[in-house]
This record gives sequence, C-alpha cells and structure tokens, in this order.
Amino acid sequence: MTVAGAVRGVIVRPQATFAALRQAPMWLGTLIVATTISAVSWAALYSTETGRIALVDQWERTAFAAGRPVDDAGYARLQRLSSRGVQYSLVRALVLGPVVSVAVGALILAASRRLAANGVRPTFQQCLAVTAHAGVILALRDATAAPLAYVRETTASATTVGQWLPLLDEASTAARFVGSLDAFVLWWAALVGVGTAILCQRSARRTAAAAIGTFAAGAGVVAGVLGLVGGGR
Repeated sequence: MTVAGAVRGVIVRPQATFAALRQAPMWLGTLIVATTISAVSWAALYSTETGRIALVDQWERTAFAAGRPVDDAGYARLQRLSSRGVQYSLVRALVLGPVVSVAVGALILAASRRLAANGVRPTFQQCLAVTAHAGVILALRDATAAPLAYVRETTASATTVGQWLPLLDEASTAARFVGSLDAFVLWWAALVGVGTAILCQRSARRTAAAAIGTFAAGAGVVAGVLGLVGGGR
C-alpha cells in the first residue's frame, strides 16, 4: 500500500485500510505527510497579520477559560509572542502529530492486554500504524480550519458541537464541554477505535463507540476542572 493510498483509504475505507496495515504496518510516511499538512496550514495563517490577531485572541480566550483574565501588559506580551506564530505552528504540529501518535499507540498496546482476542497482541509498530493514519483526520481538520480562521479572523473552531448550541453561556462548564467536542476529533477517536478493533479482533462498532465515549469523558473532566478554576457554572 502506498502512502497516498493509505491516506485516501483511512478516509473512505477505514476498516479495509486498517486490516491491510495490520498485515503490513507502515506509519512513517503518513505521519510525515500529516504533520507537514498541519504545520504548513497554520504557518501560512500565522504568517499574516490576520492570523497573528487570531492567535492572540485564542491565547486570551484560553487564559480567560482558566480564570486568568489578561490585563493590558499581558495583552501586549501576547502580541509580541504572536510574532513567533510560525514557530508555534511547527511545535503544535509536532505535538499533535508524532507525540500524540506515539502516546496513543502506547495506550492501544497497553489496552490490548485485555482487548486482544485469542491472546494475540498487536505489536507497537501495528499500533503506531493505526494512530499515524487516524492522524490524517487531524491534518484534514487543520487544512480546513486554518483558511476558515483567516476568513472569520478567529481560531475558534467552526466544527465544534458548541457551534450548534450558540445560546449556551460561554463561561459555563457545559459550553466548555461542547466547545471541546470537535467533529473532526470525534472522527479521529472513532478511527482509533476502529483500528484498535481490527488489531485486537473485536467489534469495530463497539470499540469505536468506546473510544468516542472515552474521549468525551476526558473532555468532560477537563471542562469541569476549567469550570472550577475559571469560576464557570
């Protein structure tokens, strides 16, 4: 399977693609492609004045959510830091690409002790093949989100569940929770579940649902913590 075929396959035929990767695991090429797409997408945005303003807005909203309002001095500091937006995009791409892929791959390998049918556990290379290819969806999100951020002049995601519930109080825990549920990230979680099911010979539907539920539960915990810290309701 070529890298281009695997990238296309994980989007349109994920089960067949993961089954092929189980037999012949490959991950490096796809990981490089996905990481490059993410880095280039955001670097192109943050190299513009509009992108830097949007980045400052993102940092300010993050600080507010954590209960740390930004004063004039702090805002000026964020403006200075935004000049390093291209470097920020590179670090972001490396964290959400290789780092997340390796970490989630290690989690799949650990979970396979319980999940693997017939006691046949996958190798770490197989687990990494699953997470690297699921990461294509995160790269697709970045390639979509960066141009939208330029047009909208904000990095606030247009693909979160929160966008469908605009009447929620932005400072509330509920708003933080639904705002953390991005459609592309839920798709990514589902693919991680499908890939895990293929490796461990389990039900793809049930494992995907469990992966989405686990992610949503984690998002709920984070939203609750931010609500306590930030004084949300």
